[in-house]
Amino acid sequence: MKKYIIIFLCLILAFLVYFVAIALSPRGEIYLDKKANGTSYIVEVKAKELPKPFFGTSFHIVFDNNNYIYNRFSLGSFFATDDDVLVQVAQKDNSIIVGLSLKRGHIINKTNGVMLKLFFTQKPHASPATHFSLTNGVYSTYKNGRENIDSIKFKPDTINN
Repeated sequence: MKKYIIIFLCLILAFLVYFVAIALSPRGEIYLDKKANGTSYIVEVKAKELPKPFFGTSFHIVFDNNNYIYNRFSLGSFFATDDDVLVQVAQKDNSIIVGLSLKRGHIINKTNGVMLKLFFTQKPHASPATHFSLTNGVYSTYKNGRENIDSIKFKPDTINN
């Protein structure tokens, strides 16, 4: 009977250690920040405390295309000019679909910074409230192949005016 109790207690201890390790594992964030200048808006996609080197990310930014016009994008200071980033940014209805990646085997060891800037213009007679949300986020590193990192939080889900 003692043997079964010891085995049972060891299993409970193993589960506790596992859940504490998950709770304490490093987590990073990718989030939106908005800057307004009259009828122009810059939505910045920022990284904070990324626990693993950057290889690529993809996400959607949803916005109200009845009130705002998407104009263009530029890479942020997270990337150096010689990082050779592969960029895919496309608008589909009320979403901007973004994919950022490095060439196979390359990584960036930065943990913080502005990854991307998206430029919008408010339409005439548009509602003054702005609403942008970050959805469908995936973050990857590279170690003997691409590896998705689930501990990255894409937040806040929404920014409002």
